Parts: sequence; structure tokens; C-alpha cells
Amino acid sequence: MGDVLIHVDTREAALMRIGGELNKVAYLKHAKISDGLSDHDVEQLSRVVRLVSYRKGQIVFMPHDRADAVFVLHSGQVKLSRIGDDGRELTIGVVEPGETFGEVDVLVEHPRDAVAEVMEDGIIGVVTKKNFECFLKYQPQCCLNLSKLIGARMARAEQRIEHFVFLDAPERLAYLLLDLIRTVGTVHPGGSDVKISCTHQGLANIIGTTRETVSIVLGQLQEAHLVATGNRYIMILDEKGLHGFVKALRADGVRVNMQYRRRGVSANDGHLHSDPVASHAPSMAVH
Repeated sequence: MGDVLIHVDTREAALMRIGGELNKVAYLKHAKISDGLSDHDVEQLSRVVRLVSYRKGQIVFMPHDRADAVFVLHSGQVKLSRIGDDGRELTIGVVEPGETFGEVDVLVEHPRDAVAEVMEDGIIGVVTKKNFECFLKYQPQCCLNLSKLIGARMARAEQRIEHFVFLDAPERLAYLLLDLIRTVGTVHPGGSDVKISCTHQGLANIIGTTRETVSIVLGQLQEAHLVATGNRYIMILDEKGLHGFVKALRADGVRVNMQYRRRGVSANDGHLHSDPVASHAPSMAVH
């Protein structure tokens, strides 16, 4: 395949030279959108990527901003969230290194509808809408990679919707902690405990509940010796026990629903909740 003809204006080219071509190629080789691309194709992509350093707390884009660029996270962490009319925040996703974000708005030509906030200092690759569309036109492998990324994101979103509908807050939090173990957890030196950097409010924003509810549930998990909490982090002490905690909650939920079915009403209509019965599942009735 020949070189892809991509427009790069003078200002953008100068900014890219500052970032360093070799660094960009190295970064892009680890990006999921580059899976299966040849070294030559990755180098072509690097020509239109501008590397930008972001600090924690900086905003990448806001609702109603023009969707004129696609972003590739090379290092750090970015939170995608939506803000309700009442000011409450709902985290709709957390972008990890190697992932692309902001591409859907570009493809459907729709203004931004979320806030992208940097959670950890990092570097983000920025590709203009024009260059991104041009590259996709000549790179079917890149289109396939992008489809996989969007599909995986949709699957996670559907799972979250299912959790919101069918699970109470303790279950949603436990599932979230188990998911964070796989995605962002780091093994504590000298042991098998897994440390997750987070805040109670951050967890609440992800599972759609209050900080107070998260604190109550984490307190129960601490009493069961499943987790330990510290300043802006949670240590998972017993991952197997946390799985058992979830199973106990699910089993108890099924039992409660069966009781309500015998009475001819739904559990949601009844507004009643029983206590999970298991050594790893202390009594809870929070939402």
C-alpha cells in the first residue's frame, strides 16, 4: 500500500516535531487502534498525531464542544462523565492507556455530550477530524480495530445498564471493585493484595449512588476483612472472598424476589430488602 496522503498544516507539523517523531511511533505501536498495522503504516499515522501533555484535573473537552479531533491516550487516565441538571455527576467510562476516545462524536458529526477530565498526569495523542477520516479511508485494519474498541465499550455500557436495573448498590460496588482489579489494580509489593487508586466519590459517580452509600458498603467490606481503605485508595485483601460476597448477595436477591412473586408484587414495588446470608456478606439495605 502506498503512502496515505494526509494534510498537515504548518502549525500542526511544528507542534508534532516538538513532540518527537520517534516518541510518537513508539507510543502508537502500543495503541489498540494500531494493532496489526505495519511499521510503515504506524509511521504514517504518527505524521498526523500531535502529542500533548496534560495535568491532573485538566479538561480535554466539554459538552457542546465541536467534535473536531480524536484522542489516543498514551499514558495517564481520563474520566468520561456527564453532569445532570442538578449538578450530579455520572461517570460513563474511564479511558486507559492505549485506548481511543472521542471518536464516536467525530464519526457521527455530533457535538460533544460528555466531559473528558484527566485523572492522572499523562500524554494524549490528538488527531484532527480530517486526518482521522482520511487515515481510516486508506486503512481497513484501523477501521476494524476501531470497531472492536467501540464494540467493547458498548458491551461494558450494556453491562452497566444491567447492573443499574437489576443490582443494588452493594452488588454494583463489588462488581466494580472486581473489574478495577483487572483493569487498573496494582499488586502491592511483598504480597498478593491489590491496590486501587480511587476516592469514595469517584466510585459513587461510577455506580450511580452517593458517597455516603459507598462509605457504608466499604465499611461492611472492611469488617469482613475483604478490603482495607486509605487516603484515596482501596486495598483488596481477599479477591476470592469478594467474589463470594457477590454470589451471596445475588443468591439473597433471588430469594427475596421469589418471596415477592408468591405475594404477587415485585421487589421494587415492595421497597423491602432482606440481609444477605453469608460469612462474607454482612447485612446491607442501601441503594
